[in-house]
Amino acid sequence: MFKSAIFSILALSSTFGHSVQKSKNKSNQAISVNGVTEIKFNQMHSVYQTLPVQLFYLNLYKLPRGTCNIKPNQCYRTTPILSFKIDSVPGNRGNLLFCRSEDCNSNCIMLDLSKKKEIDSTLMYISGGAQSMAWFNN
Repeated sequence: MFKSAIFSILALSSTFGHSVQKSKNKSNQAISVNGVTEIKFNQMHSVYQTLPVQLFYLNLYKLPRGTCNIKPNQCYRTTPILSFKIDSVPGNRGNLLFCRSEDCNSNCIMLDLSKKKEIDSTLMYISGGAQSMAWFNN
């Protein structure tokens, strides 16, 4: 009797937790600010810092697109860019993902920010302009 009661409680709490998480996932919609669209990944209670990324429409840092301050663990969609620079990295660590796809999902390059902070041509790495980016400050 006691075992079946415990099992029932565990099953109900598991079902409730699954339904709550499912509803949270549905609310993760793309948000567009200043032409850059944000798609949230799991935040995992990270401390909010921002990484200023200078974006350029052309190779060799020509034709500036502007600076985008990105938060960790979120995918940002942008118009195709061919080069970028980062002046400072909080804690001098983390990785920056640039992808040719619009959802940080395919045809990507991962940049170790402790070693490199700029790419003068995304064409060499992903055969085109980067249309999405994400910063992982592990």
